Amino acid sequence: MTKGRGAQRRGVVEAYRQGLGARAAARLSEREICSGALMAAARVDAEVERLQRAGGLKSVNKSYRAYRLEAAARGERVRPYAAWLEAYKIELVRDIAANLR
Repeated sequence: MTKGRGAQRRGVVEAYRQGLGARAAARLSEREICSGALMAAARVDAEVERLQRAGGLKSVNKSYRAYRLEAAARGERVRPYAAWLEAYKIELVRDIAANLR
């Protein structure tokens, strides 16, 4: 993930915590949550990188195009692809944590 390390880490950890849910997160130490979040983020980064090399991000790129067109139609500012992809990756971290329940 490419944001500044501190902001990146906070976003990933918070997404992971949300994905786990309050009850599951309460049973873990902060260190366990951070560790799990960073492992999930590394897994997501590796998979996205692999897909980029293999040309396998077509559906992701279609989603970005749809977002861009919808936001522009509403007159909203459109996030650059890199920023949008970071948010997408954080959602994947949240999904990974939710599937751990």
